[in-house]
Amino acid sequence: MNSFNATSDFDYVLIGGGLQSGLLALALLHHHPDASVALIERDRQIGGNHTWSFHTGDVSESCRTWIEPLIKYRWSGYDVRLGSFRRHVGLPYASIPSNRFARVVSGLFETSTTVGGDQVRHYELSADQQESLHCDGTAAVAIAEKVSDWQLMTDTDVIKVSEDSVLTRCGQLIRGRMVIDCRGPGAQKIQFAGCGYQKFHGFELELEDDWPTTSPVIMESVVDQRDGFRFLYTLPFTPRRVLVEDTRFSDTPDCDRQECFDLVNEYLQSRGVGRFQVVREESGVLPMPFTSELLPASSAPLSGGYSGGWFHAATGYSFPMAVAFAEAVASGPMELVRDRVNELSDKHRLRSRYSRFLNRLLFRLVAPRQRHRIFRRFYRVLSDASIERFYSHQFTAGDALRIIVGIPPTLMGLRPGIFIRSLFAGDES
Repeated sequence: MNSFNATSDFDYVLIGGGLQSGLLALALLHHHPDASVALIERDRQIGGNHTWSFHTGDVSESCRTWIEPLIKYRWSGYDVRLGSFRRHVGLPYASIPSNRFARVVSGLFETSTTVGGDQVRHYELSADQQESLHCDGTAAVAIAEKVSDWQLMTDTDVIKVSEDSVLTRCGQLIRGRMVIDCRGPGAQKIQFAGCGYQKFHGFELELEDDWPTTSPVIMESVVDQRDGFRFLYTLPFTPRRVLVEDTRFSDTPDCDRQECFDLVNEYLQSRGVGRFQVVREESGVLPMPFTSELLPASSAPLSGGYSGGWFHAATGYSFPMAVAFAEAVASGPMELVRDRVNELSDKHRLRSRYSRFLNRLLFRLVAPRQRHRIFRRFYRVLSDASIERFYSHQFTAGDALRIIVGIPPTLMGLRPGIFIRSLFAGDES
């Protein structure tokens, strides 16, 4: 834990050590290397225990340079297997494990060194970047001509936030020209008037034999659909290391670890996988709102990440919007940040409302056992380009119509009464 004086002053103060704050730190170092930055995290380590995945095309060309150090795994595409339906989606796909995220972002705040007379930071690079800069992976690379004072404060609880200051539980006052609250929904105790849940429990496995495929399978449906759309998500990191997640789009947040493990074990046996060892587990419950709370907005103090509305309500997919928010904050002068964030929120607000409408259809109109049909239709009718636009929250009006217009996959399992009542139950979006 870094030590602070009773009062400290910074250009930017980032609250929370999750995805949004880490992206902001990388973007600020890229655009404003002379700025002073404080990052405050409640736990002992930043990043939590997650795996963030995304289509590489979800991120604009201008942002790819500064997110590059985070990416550990890449694939040229992935598969979808829903019942008898099979599809290969040819969109490049990437993953960021939280231990890599923590190492890279924490390194931005560590002691700097000197290269060629300039003060620089140790920073992890991709193989392509190492080659272009003619250095090895352990070298200190000059990201900027000089780096100002950055501070990382872990194991620190924030009790009060204003537009220009943060008060910690131990009485430290940290002032910032711009304070950005990036704490997640748990820390902020966020509640929605109406929502479903995406819940999952994942197991990272070390195998004795090679995994049978090299491409991720982002959706593979299972027989048991009682608790909503249930599928397995697999990421083969190496031939003998794979993440397998049991995921559900459910009406309830409850998720039993043993039940998930039993399903994963049964799946492994069906794939001919022999002995394995669980080396890591991750789990989560993501609210999927169909009400109007947390639409993207420019607030005071500024809020990033989930609590600022910078997430895809229909997927729980946060990475593209978190990158866009970080770029909006960091890519220009501080006095124009609110204008840029307002412009970005205006761009995404209508899409956010549409995503919530999709959630209302899924969780109120369609019975749990029939929800898998909605996703099968999604992957059957949309092109690769439309899928990429949807996940990146850049979908067009034509994409939106294509998703919902057409013959329903089945008239069985629709609940128009429940759907209509939800519109008058105080949870309208």
